[in-house]
Amino acid sequence: MVLCIFGQHVLDENTKPEHILHDAFGGRKKTRRVICSGCNNIFGGGIDKVLTGQFEVIRNLFQMKSGSGGAAPMLRKVKAGSQAINVHGDGDLELVTKPFTIAKYPDGRFDLRVTASALEDMQRHIPNIAASLGISEEQVREQLAQGKASMVEWRPPAVGFGMTLGGPDALRSAAKACLVLWALKVGNEEIRGAPYAGIRNYILNDDPIYNRTQTSLNTRVFEDAEKMKEHYGPLFNLIYVRSDDAGRVIGHLTIYNLLGLQVVLAESGGTPNQGTGLVSNPLNPGDWSDKAADMFDLPFEWLAQPEYNTTAAKERFCEMQKVYEAIFRPKEIGRLSDSVFGKYGLGQHEVIPEAIREQALGELIDRVARYLVGIPYEVSVTKEELLDALETKRKDEK
Repeated sequence: MVLCIFGQHVLDENTKPEHILHDAFGGRKKTRRVICSGCNNIFGGGIDKVLTGQFEVIRNLFQMKSGSGGAAPMLRKVKAGSQAINVHGDGDLELVTKPFTIAKYPDGRFDLRVTASALEDMQRHIPNIAASLGISEEQVREQLAQGKASMVEWRPPAVGFGMTLGGPDALRSAAKACLVLWALKVGNEEIRGAPYAGIRNYILNDDPIYNRTQTSLNTRVFEDAEKMKEHYGPLFNLIYVRSDDAGRVIGHLTIYNLLGLQVVLAESGGTPNQGTGLVSNPLNPGDWSDKAADMFDLPFEWLAQPEYNTTAAKERFCEMQKVYEAIFRPKEIGRLSDSVFGKYGLGQHEVIPEAIREQALGELIDRVARYLVGIPYEVSVTKEELLDALETKRKDEK
């Protein structure tokens, strides 16, 4: 009979699986052998939510899916210059604005302005516009067909986000992840014993003294970090637990190769001279291993001397920014290329006909330059394009 490490609940095939590395960070490995469903639910809606919430901006920025395949979180109503935008988890930007505005005049005339992410999206606003004006939907289409339209591509200015990392609840969540992984190594009975009473109480109930004396943030870089980046990407996640000769046990959680959260799991009395680790690539959650302790070395001496340095923390953030630029700038340039050449009926890797080469390349250079310096790119919508968009719904209905 196997009991939950935090209480007397029996664990069986009906126990809710516990993610060892948090699902939000891309964790795939789960277990029913350590924590009961009740504790799982409490932690998931409490300390785990605090820790993962601290990194939502990074998850959104890199479009990181969860271990179970869920999209990165959306950032809502982000202030970008004079505009507000929603940043979806797949990188799409949505302008937060009214879909249409109407200015009515005493003589019965009106000005109508419609804002949509694409021409075809105007269709879904037509019923509400008609109701607001007190006219038929067909009359709205006729009015829109007589108007002017343009498509504007706009790269928002840089947005600053304040991030608060660490704190008691986040460190309790990190400690829980380390303790679960260690339990799979040494067994629940050991974790339920006296050497681990302090960490169990800290995870369950918080303990200001334990938090102050036995936990820390760590910005030091361990020797095998470069090797780990080669195998699991520049933003790797790592859970690593090691014990010394006396059975002192220390757990370490590195998130996105940005920040280490560290906690003493037992001062003495644990299984001596053992190590276990789990490493993953959050940019590709399927790429992970629970054999990290066999592949990479974090010496106990390194774990026993954590250090938090604001300069080092800043440098780690700067390195993350470089990773972002290296991944997403080429993708954005590629998107612009596909947009320009697609207009001319050209696919990827096709040779540009000489007759349109200068025009197409000139347009691409203009689009890229505007993107890089943040100048809007605007192109007028032709009458034919506008009419076709307004007719789309009726064509579909036929």
